[in-house]
Amino acid sequence: MVKKIDLPGIQNEYRYSQFYVHNDSLFLIPRKDFYSSLYLDEKRSEWQILPNYRVPLYEDDRFTVTSSCSGEWGGTVIFTDKMTGEQYEGAATCAEFVQKWDHSYFVTSYMPHLTTSMSITRIDNPVEMMPFDSLRIHKDLGWNESKSLQGIEVLLKQTGINPITLFMQRGRLMMLYLNEYNEMQIGKIADGRLHPGCSLEGLVEDCCVCTHPSSADTVQYLWFKSDAKRVSTGKNRGYGFMILTPESVQLYYLR
Repeated sequence: MVKKIDLPGIQNEYRYSQFYVHNDSLFLIPRKDFYSSLYLDEKRSEWQILPNYRVPLYEDDRFTVTSSCSGEWGGTVIFTDKMTGEQYEGAATCAEFVQKWDHSYFVTSYMPHLTTSMSITRIDNPVEMMPFDSLRIHKDLGWNESKSLQGIEVLLKQTGINPITLFMQRGRLMMLYLNEYNEMQIGKIADGRLHPGCSLEGLVEDCCVCTHPSSADTVQYLWFKSDAKRVSTGKNRGYGFMILTPESVQLYYLR
């Protein structure tokens, strides 16, 4: 049975950017931090407004990672220590996803507004970051965002590209991304630079990550669409999925 569940009347559906599943519950995440998240109450078949709830970007046994975003006014990534309850903050405009390898946290931030900027930072020990400012004022345009880079190493800052995901391959930090010409690429991040490597132009177009991994040996699954005709039949391949492993990048097409 298919049932339509409308958003709350006071909410504008265009304020929301993505669905998020956490602890078997479905959330709808706002594009801007000063809008509230929504939670689907399955028993009552309605969306509930959660004005003070932040859906985690990442969670492990020690930390829960959340964020806030105010667009060109900045953004903040927040680590909450589950053991002590202490919170730590750092600048991130605006955190899209968090991944962890070799005990370090990698925060990928992306702002598709103005110059389309992105950054990748590494945090080896969150307790060395700036303590969270609980008195930060919530302004009309969002939070008075953190400017702190304490305990944070900036691996890459670049404009004009759209990051899809990071992955480790044979000890190298790699990124799947769309370049300034909207072409899908794979590049290596090293020495503060993005080094373009393999082009997937004509093979992969729009691409979406199903799940971000929590460790280097976890496989990532992505779905994509493609208008490529580079097969023996010459037919449009349409859709497919990608598997990223520590050893390979695999493409599978649905015919």
